[in-house]
Amino acid sequence: MKVSDIIDDCEVDIKEKIDYIFNSFQKDFPNIRYDERISIVGIGEPEKHLLCYFRKNTDGSIVVKFKGAESAISLLTEISEMSSYIQKTVELFQINDFSLKQKQRRQKRESKKKAEKKIVPASPLAKCDLVVQTQQTPGVVLFENYEQLKASISTAVSYYLGFEYTLENYKTARQHYKELKSAKNVLEKTKREIVNGYNAPLELVKEQIDELINIIKEPLKRVDVFIKGNKTKTKRYDIYIFSKDLAISYGLQEHMDKIFKSPAFFDIRWLNTSYSSKKWQKEITKKLENAVKDISYILSMENENKAIILAQYYQTLSMPQVEEFIRTINQASSVLEKKTVPDASQVLNWMVADGQSTHNSDNIIQNMDWKDFEILNHIADSMNPYTGEIITGIDEELKARLKEIAGKIKICEFEV
Repeated sequence: MKVSDIIDDCEVDIKEKIDYIFNSFQKDFPNIRYDERISIVGIGEPEKHLLCYFRKNTDGSIVVKFKGAESAISLLTEISEMSSYIQKTVELFQINDFSLKQKQRRQKRESKKKAEKKIVPASPLAKCDLVVQTQQTPGVVLFENYEQLKASISTAVSYYLGFEYTLENYKTARQHYKELKSAKNVLEKTKREIVNGYNAPLELVKEQIDELINIIKEPLKRVDVFIKGNKTKTKRYDIYIFSKDLAISYGLQEHMDKIFKSPAFFDIRWLNTSYSSKKWQKEITKKLENAVKDISYILSMENENKAIILAQYYQTLSMPQVEEFIRTINQASSVLEKKTVPDASQVLNWMVADGQSTHNSDNIIQNMDWKDFEILNHIADSMNPYTGEIITGIDEELKARLKEIAGKIKICEFEV
C-alpha cells in the first residue's frame, strides 16, 4: 500500500491527525519516515520496527495501530487520547532497540553455537583406528575317513538292528546297550574335542576384544553419570542464556538480573523433558514483553516512591499487585498528610469491608496518631497501621529497606 492510498483519499481532519502523529514522533525520532508495506503504511525509522501503522478498513474508515497497543484505534479519536498512545509508544522505543536486525543477531548466535559444536577438539579415542586385524581360514578341519567310518558303523549297527530281544537274552541286551552307549560316547567326546580345538583361536580373540571393550566402559560410565546428573542444570543454563539475550535485545540490561531473581519469573515446569523449548521460549518472551511495558509505565509515573514501587514489581512481575501496593502506600500517605484520626466506627467499617476481625479494634483506634517512622515500620511488617489491613507481596529486601529508612527518621526526630 502506498502513502497516497491513505493520505490523498482521506478527509481533511483525518489527514491532520496523520500529520499530527508524524510530527509528534519526529520530535523524539528525527529520522522517521513513511514506510510502505503490502497492506499498510507505517511510520518508523530505517531498519527498525514501525512506531505505528495505518490501515484502511473495508468500509473506507482508517485506523492506526501503535506499537505495544493491544488494538488499533480510529483516527476519529480525540487528540488528547491519541497523545497518550503516542507518549507510551515513545517511552517503549526509548528503552528498547526494536531493530529489524534482531533476527539476524539471533541467527548469528545460532550459527556461532553450531560452529562451536563443530570445532570441539576430537578426543584421543576418536582418532584411534579400531579395525581389528585377524587371520581366519574357515572350514580347515577335514574329516578324512568319514565315508570309511560311516560304512563300518553302519555294518556293525545292522547286527543290533536285526537282533531279536526277549526275556531269555535280557543279559545280552544289557551288554549290547553298553556297547552302543560306549560307541556313542566316544564319538560325542571326539566331536567336542574337534569343535573346541577349532574354536580355541576364536575364543581367544573374543576374550581380547572384551578386554578392550571393558577399558572403554570405565570412562564411558563416568561421562554417562555426569550427563545424566547435569541434564537439568544444562537446560536451566540454556534458559538463562536465552532469557539474557532476549532481555538485552529489549533494552532491559539494568533490570534483567532482578527480573530473573524474581520468584514470579522462573517456571519449574520449563525443566521437564516433556516441556518443549518452543513452549518455554514463548512464555519467557511474553514475560519480558510485559516487563518492558510495565517498567516503562512505572518509570513514567510521577511518584516519589517510584524506587520502592519498582522493587515491588521485581518481586511479583504483576502490575495488578503493584497497583494494590501503590494504593496502600497512597492511603497511608494521605492519612499522614491530613493528620486526622478516624473515629471507631470508621475503623470498624474499614475492617469489616476487608473481611478482618474486629477483636483488636480498640488497640488500633488508640494508636491512630502514628509517627512517620512508626508508619514505615508497620508497612515493613506487612500491615496498614490505619486500617489493620494485611499488606501482601512485600519482599524481604524491601522490608529491610523500609526498616532502615524508619530508623533514620526516628533518629532525626529524637535529635530535633
